[in-house]
Amino acid sequence: MDFLKETLLEPLRPSSWQPGNYSFMWIYLIIFVITYYFYHKISNYIYMKKTFSTQRTSLYEDRKKSSWERREKELEELRIRQEEEKEMNQEEEEEKKQEEERKERARKRDAYFRETMNAPTRYKPNMEERYPNVCKRSRGWR
Repeated sequence: MDFLKETLLEPLRPSSWQPGNYSFMWIYLIIFVITYYFYHKISNYIYMKKTFSTQRTSLYEDRKKSSWERREKELEELRIRQEEEKEMNQEEEEEKKQEEERKERARKRDAYFRETMNAPTRYKPNMEERYPNVCKRSRGWR
């Protein structure tokens, strides 16, 4: 124990203290406690400022806002893509309808012309039936 006192405490002893008197250690102990107290307070203050600073919360809100805006942008792009797909589907449906209408019109036209072209062979009116007023007048002359 004397060896530890001589090796550790003797170099710390102020020159005004006598070689065997180690009561100066209380001063060092008090200085250490006060220093540790202020160190703890200051570090706690810095930690609180760092954790709950307005800039940090604003950065958090900015990140939240930017993620919200990014999500909104993605949703808008998705909406636009869906609208484009709807338009493409509508255009395809319209093209199909037009094609069907074109085929229907062609079929009706063919049927009409088939009917009208075959009509003279089916029914041939004579001149009196075709021109009744003229033939009435001319009948009196015969």
